[in-house]
Amino acid sequence: MAGDSQAHSDALSSRPRWLAYLQLMRLPNVFTALADTFMGYWMVLSGSHPSVALGLALLATACLYTAGMVLNDLFDLEQDRRERPFRPLPSGRVPIRHAQWLGWTLLVIGWLAGVSIGWVSEAESRRYVPALLASVLAGMIVAYDAWAKPTFLGPWLMGACRSGNILLAMGAAWCSSSDSIRFATIEQSTIAGAIGVYVVGITYFARTEAERSHRATLLGGLCCMASGWLLLAAMPVSFQAHRRLSGAALVCWYVLIVAAAAPLVRRLILAWEEPSPPRVQHAVRLAIWSLLWWDTALLLLYPANRWAALLVLFLYLPMRWLGRRVYAT
Repeated sequence: MAGDSQAHSDALSSRPRWLAYLQLMRLPNVFTALADTFMGYWMVLSGSHPSVALGLALLATACLYTAGMVLNDLFDLEQDRRERPFRPLPSGRVPIRHAQWLGWTLLVIGWLAGVSIGWVSEAESRRYVPALLASVLAGMIVAYDAWAKPTFLGPWLMGACRSGNILLAMGAAWCSSSDSIRFATIEQSTIAGAIGVYVVGITYFARTEAERSHRATLLGGLCCMASGWLLLAAMPVSFQAHRRLSGAALVCWYVLIVAAAAPLVRRLILAWEEPSPPRVQHAVRLAIWSLLWWDTALLLLYPANRWAALLVLFLYLPMRWLGRRVYAT
């Protein structure tokens, strides 16, 4: 086992230094967070054109997500030295002082970008909403990395971060329009909450991915993920009376979610049957990436968002390309 870790470390040390920084930031996974931002924005302003507020929300998302990944490895440094010596910090491929500067700088830039959304909004009375959401989101990221991760609250805080990111995008859409649109409706909250619950499940499933996982923990993660799936799967039917959906949109919705879930469910079951680190880590990666398909399906529910759905779907290409080159869990 030690020999395998040493061989892994030797192989990684021969790769370009900049790849270590991309690995530290888990860059392939950031595309799922960006997809959530696109989805959240256009679920509020269906069919509208992109705005400065959307650009700032995307910047906030990218910086806050990557900041969370960097700070996670900084706070877990001693544990990684024992369990994952091949990671960028314990292997020395990224100096600790550089990671500290990078993580906290990304966090501040992400927070400032979120706060700035209100200052470009058309509705002055709504300017406080993005600042509040960005501040809460940044605080939850630091809280998760600094102390909550190993506790019972850890997975739930991680899910709350994902939901908070979606709500920040929805708040950006709400602020960028002076029309009497609504924010944090039952429909919007259900979407953000369901994806958050799904991420709670992923976090439970990945909790001991560096070693042989306990099946009970994996089963708990599977149950949380299934709860998120069920909430999202039932969402179009629950809200069809509120917002009429075409039959073609519903068919497309269920075809997409089944197509996305089928290979993932197979990997999750295989990981549960044989909970070795490679199987669990591979299943976790697919579970994270599947968020992009959920976002695409949500956008396709409404014809005005079809071009936005194609844009989100396009994010799969750089995510997949980077995922083959950069360690992402």
